[in-house]
Amino acid sequence: MAAVVPFSDFEALEEAADVMSAREAEAVLAEGGTTVTLAELFTELDGEAA
Repeated sequence: MAAVVPFSDFEALEEAADVMSAREAEAVLAEGGTTVTLAELFTELDGEAA
């Protein structure tokens, strides 16, 4: 399915998704969750794809 929406609406939706992701990450860190570097993340994802 596809939809035609104004670009400004798409940007607002994208910004909201970024804010939600940031809030989720902050909550994980506040609970003492672990972190990884971007390089570690890419290495792990590359290993899963193989």
